[in-house]
Amino acid sequence: MTASLRLRPDGTFRILQLTDMHLFGERGEDERIFSETRELILREKPDLLAFTGDISCDGPVPVVLERLGGLLNAVEPLGVPYTFTFGNHETDPGPDGGLRSGAVAAFLEKRPLCVFERGDPALGWGNYAVPVQTADGSRPAWVLYHLDGHSSLGRYEFSPGFVRAGDAAVSREQIRWLERTHLALRGTWGPVPAVLFDHVPLPEFNDVWMFDGIRGDRGEPVCCAPVNTGLFSVLRELGDFRAVFAGHDHTNSFSGLHMGILLAYGRCSGNYRWSLWPRPGAPQREARQHPADGPRLADWFVRGGRVIELDADGGIPRTRVALFGGAGDEETEHPPVFDRFYYWEASAEAPDRPH
Repeated sequence: MTASLRLRPDGTFRILQLTDMHLFGERGEDERIFSETRELILREKPDLLAFTGDISCDGPVPVVLERLGGLLNAVEPLGVPYTFTFGNHETDPGPDGGLRSGAVAAFLEKRPLCVFERGDPALGWGNYAVPVQTADGSRPAWVLYHLDGHSSLGRYEFSPGFVRAGDAAVSREQIRWLERTHLALRGTWGPVPAVLFDHVPLPEFNDVWMFDGIRGDRGEPVCCAPVNTGLFSVLRELGDFRAVFAGHDHTNSFSGLHMGILLAYGRCSGNYRWSLWPRPGAPQREARQHPADGPRLADWFVRGGRVIELDADGGIPRTRVALFGGAGDEETEHPPVFDRFYYWEASAEAPDRPH
């Protein structure tokens, strides 16, 4: 970790989250992503870039590093430091075995603007915390946590003989590391507001659109791990966490407040048509039927990033989607589908409980 972060003199701090670029190395397509990303950074003027996984895609190590290097060479001259969260495409075994994760970590550690730590290898890759100092540098104003998203090749036995693959859940060991790290920080400095960057959304991303209401696009099912290992409960118990920012789902970019914690997707930042569902709500298999890339046809989901604004009082006064090309980024409000408290209210009013 070489770059240090601190609030602006006015007590604000702006993050631009970029996710799921899926760089493939196809002539012209990656360069277009590089150009659009540079324009977005120049327009939004962030203090930090947060890459939240699946930035490159499958391939042998030299190809993956070439693609990642092309992106970083394009954005680093702008002088903005950046963090990196591993997604499943940084972690899934490549054609040359399990070497990709370590090679990507070593590559990032050499970049002077990259604020990254590989962390404890027993927990995965890139489990680390980054402090954002106050404007005068006297103490941490915020802490930004990053967790390895692991492989998408987890195996779950739901019943004897019924085994399915799915996204790997955040492990209990990772959760214990986060809890220990934050309690130690709080023991030194007192309460410090925090946010978490994680590639795969938590299961609670389903709760927020069902019961709390959201703002933004929900174009596909929430693709979370099929088991819940309790990370959100720990974040609530710690009391300092203000938000969780995820990626992974290419046509979800909604945000919503769930039990006092903001749950928000980034905005897919890649241009490849195969990674875009062909219509709102389409199942994944339909996207897989359109692997060819080329001119976009009736592109209903313009790519971009998410702007996250932090303040010196421990608040997130604003977060919004910012789109490539300067397109309008108005996000629609969607009310909850179900009333979370219907059961309890009805039970209190009538002796014959509804369930």
